[in-house]
Amino acid sequence: MRIGLICRSADNFASRPLLRLAEDISVQNGECFIFVGEGGRLPSGKPQPFFSFLTAVNGRIRPVKVAVQKLPAVQVFTVAAEDEFAFAAAVAATCRRLLLAKKRIDWLHCFAAGDVTAAVLCRKYLRIPFVFSVNSVTGCRQPKKDLASLGISFNHSLTFGEYVFLEQLGASGAEYVCDETGDARYWRLFFAAYGSKYVEGRPWADTAFWSERQNKTRRQRKEELQASLGTNKPVVVACQRVPPPELAELHKDCCFLKDDGSPQKRRAVYQAADFYLAGEEESPWRLPGIMAAGCIPLAAAKSPAGRFLQRLSGGGIACFFAEENLYDALLQAKKELLTRPEKAAVRRQRAVMLVQKECSPAAAAECYSLIYQGFAPVRLPFVTDSQTPD
Repeated sequence: MRIGLICRSADNFASRPLLRLAEDISVQNGECFIFVGEGGRLPSGKPQPFFSFLTAVNGRIRPVKVAVQKLPAVQVFTVAAEDEFAFAAAVAATCRRLLLAKKRIDWLHCFAAGDVTAAVLCRKYLRIPFVFSVNSVTGCRQPKKDLASLGISFNHSLTFGEYVFLEQLGASGAEYVCDETGDARYWRLFFAAYGSKYVEGRPWADTAFWSERQNKTRRQRKEELQASLGTNKPVVVACQRVPPPELAELHKDCCFLKDDGSPQKRRAVYQAADFYLAGEEESPWRLPGIMAAGCIPLAAAKSPAGRFLQRLSGGGIACFFAEENLYDALLQAKKELLTRPEKAAVRRQRAVMLVQKECSPAAAAECYSLIYQGFAPVRLPFVTDSQTPD
């Protein structure tokens, strides 16, 4: 079996987890191909020219070059193209070239709205089915005329004025739609319309990247972070939104730090912080990386993050929940850290082990392999159980 993973933008899907995912997929399914744009950070080694051609989109003739790197069980095709339409044409042309060499790709898989065009194009002209993994619904759009210039047709229900919603286009054309949001709210907002092809996945992360150590203990990293912030408060909490200053009891012993910046900067924060305060409305797709870095999540039990953590087997012993007020979870966590640090250390280790088991590239590859091999666990909308989203 041959699987093709599509990822034009390095911003959508960093190359390290993509390569690791491809390696895990190849172990279970055979060959794996990666289609990536020039911005994708590739493994060391010089790509070899594969082929070049001209593409005509919207009346413009543009040159496209494709190079290839051959790794054990994985081939990486790098496309030098100026936009997503030329990239989509290159993916289809490469798949056709492989087909002529009697190497037919059995499944394509895309992970971002911007890569849907390539998958839809290959399905239309080469009859290659694809899986669309969704970790957030962004409302990404493209002009109708651009898609029409590639020969892509679409239902008017997918349009808004002169634009087409790419996530809806991908979900309607995919053989299966894999929900990796971890957020039950998206069932009604998006996935319910595609119930016959819906597979419940879960957010996953490059756990090796987030847990990578730099020859320093966690205590040393925390002390360095506290020194850089000029604080001696004993508890460091990462968050997207800092609690208001009038909550004096929270700020008494806690230093709050917003987790923005590059993945490397956020990793440094998570590997030093004691806790991560997940907001009431925050989607949980970033939690696996945070937990892999050893940062204990705090969440309201009925929030999207809280529900996701409770669905993980053993999630309740690796996190802190609050039934009503989110900040109650922080007060509880702070008390445990200051009075029973050994118990907090055990909880932290459980969080790391939990995501390595259930939210790693290997876990994602296992879920995807069930789909590729014809065992897709599609949800039956007429059967309900405790796992069904509200």
